[in-house]
Amino acid sequence: GEIGSLDTDFGRVGVVICHDLDFPRLLRQASTERVGLLVAPSDDWALIATLHARMATFRAVENGFSLVSWFQPFRQFMVLATRSLILR
Repeated sequence: GEIGSLDTDFGRVGVVICHDLDFPRLLRQASTERVGLLVAPSDDWALIATLHARMATFRAVENGFSLVSWFQPFRQFMVLATRSLILR
């Protein structure tokens, strides 16, 4: 797969959905393509939501991009990581 991206006045923004966040090779594209912000809506079920959010946060820090996601079980947008800082 490929990460969709868009150049904006604020930098390059990438987009993935849900379980795309679970594939390290795919998310490395964001780093290679110099994506500064990755937007990733996710409709997880309650049993895996916390683990999935933690894995996505790890991938963002690992690959050096900021991550904003909508996690359905939490019913809110969450800024999970900003390049090297994990937010909660």
